[in-house]
Amino acid sequence: MTASAPGTVGGGLYNLRRVSVALPRHDGRRRNGTPAGHDSPLNEERFADLIDLCDDHDVRVEWADLGPKRHGQYKRRLRLIELNQNLNLRQLVPALAHEFAHFVYDDGCSTPTAERRAWEYAARMLITAEQYARAEQIVGSHPHAIAAELDLTAVVVKAWCRQHRAAFDGRGA
Repeated sequence: MTASAPGTVGGGLYNLRRVSVALPRHDGRRRNGTPAGHDSPLNEERFADLIDLCDDHDVRVEWADLGPKRHGQYKRRLRLIELNQNLNLRQLVPALAHEFAHFVYDDGCSTPTAERRAWEYAARMLITAEQYARAEQIVGSHPHAIAAELDLTAVVVKAWCRQHRAAFDGRGA
């Protein structure tokens, strides 16, 4: 990934403080800090690992204003992942893993099948069985509570559950 374009994440210009503190807000001003509990060191490490993974596959990652609902998008022809500049790391980590999955599967358009597959891929990247079990033991089985414990979003936790329920059902148990 080259870091030559403004707004590009990766390469020699990648800086975790820039990600967690200096992301532009929706009104164009810079954040002075991060929301409590949303930019944990674990998510900084996860995000850095994902950026390195994208770099290893020559996929550029850039910031964009994608509005209030879109977290990211993969532009296949450009080998480019755009991440919403208005998100915190708790949202960015699953979004980047999800968009990387679209690269892996060479998705050219968004379909329900492609979206489901991308979320399940992201879940496999971000959650281990041990982490899930530990979180469930601490907070119970509600996906939102587990997501908060893992410092991820509920959508990726639900995708993880969907896969593991399917795997369990597939064994005939």
